[in-house]
Amino acid sequence: MSTYLFSIETAAITFPIIAFLLAIPYMIYQYHKYGSIPWLRTLIIYSFFLYLLVIYYLAILPLPDPEEVAKLTTPRYQLLPFYFIIDIVKNADTSLHGTALVINIIRNPEFYTTFLNILMFIPFGVYMRYYFKLSLKRTILYSFLLSLFIELTQLSGLYFIYPRPYRLFDVDDLMINTLGGLSGYLIAPLFTFFLPSRETIDKTSMKKSENVKFFRRLAALIIDYIVIQLLLTIISFFINLTTIDTYGLFYFLYFFLSTTFTKGSTIGKRIVNIKVVGISEHTGIWQYALRYFLLYVVTFQAFTIGVDTLSYLLTNTIEILPRIALYGFVILCFLINIIFFVELLISVFRKNYRFLYEKLSNTKNISTFHDETTNTI
Repeated sequence: MSTYLFSIETAAITFPIIAFLLAIPYMIYQYHKYGSIPWLRTLIIYSFFLYLLVIYYLAILPLPDPEEVAKLTTPRYQLLPFYFIIDIVKNADTSLHGTALVINIIRNPEFYTTFLNILMFIPFGVYMRYYFKLSLKRTILYSFLLSLFIELTQLSGLYFIYPRPYRLFDVDDLMINTLGGLSGYLIAPLFTFFLPSRETIDKTSMKKSENVKFFRRLAALIIDYIVIQLLLTIISFFINLTTIDTYGLFYFLYFFLSTTFTKGSTIGKRIVNIKVVGISEHTGIWQYALRYFLLYVVTFQAFTIGVDTLSYLLTNTIEILPRIALYGFVILCFLINIIFFVELLISVFRKNYRFLYEKLSNTKNISTFHDETTNTI
């Protein structure tokens, strides 16, 4: 039992790191497919990942010393079906009868190991039926494949990291684990009775997809940032890009040209189903130009320009009027950044929030999710 608890504790400790690595791809996928990320869907998906991680750790932990594994002479595999029944009977006290015999069998390590293997795969069957909407046949198949993956992991000595297997490949485990997945499928309605159906979750997601929230815009920006970095890496082989001003100009050109030629979309925005439009009926090129000039040339460069100007004032002697004017310019640069970061905080909690640069350029982000789903039907 301590081995089970150790594996569960290890999974709980390492899962936040894995969840962090999955967060961005998960956000992008959810926004592209459903247009939003309801908290219940997130809870279900991440609990499923945690569950898989626990199963995997139960199969491989605790990790033994390779030198000790090399000395093992225990069998590598057990290929006789239903051998676990022989083990249970062999270790049972057959002199007992009735309730005493049943209790004796339940206390048998072979019995509760078998029971725990069934119990371990019951949640898998529940997930397959409730959230992934799989049929009974596919649930049985996927339960078998997951069990086979675990058994092959053990048979290969953790993918040949160890000189030989330190856990037994057991054909009975394939059957028992698959039985657990089947059991989970059959009893899933008992566990999910009070939960909304997958269809309800999807409808809720699509209903919320009209709102363009901060994290949806952030997901689009991350994708565009990756694209820009790839483009900059390629361009840097031909052109020397060393100044901040050059990067700011490149960002401006990327977003301005992308939205101009695609009527409001970038690669990132397209993936998460949003686009930039004007408040008026038609969006002019000047609105795209002003929007991204204010954001990438003014707002994102203001802090650096303000610091450079302040450094110049502190290291040089100039007349009083120009000095006052430059100090005012420094304050303006820092004020621009303060306003932007305050707006960032507000946008986290307010849906469809328009930043100052959007108000000045008379533009906003809108959802295109329903347009996309309509086009694919």
